[in-house]
Amino acid sequence: MGRGIGTEAVTLLVDFLFDSQQVHRLVLYIHVDNVPSHRIAEKTGSTKEGTLRDGWFHRGGWHDLSCSA
Repeated sequence: MGRGIGTEAVTLLVDFLFDSQQVHRLVLYIHVDNVPSHRIAEKTGSTKEGTLRDGWFHRGGWHDLSCSA
């Protein structure tokens, strides 16, 4: 963990999508407690736009999601 592989993978995917697939906007929904994914989103140019309250039902309960674009 912490070797930058996730950031590199997301950077490659985002670059590919914007350069070759006519993508206008990407939206990320990340569990509010997932700090490593929030770091990757920031490093790859995403900006947090808000929180989706009770946006994901998982393992018997509702969870908040951060929305970034």
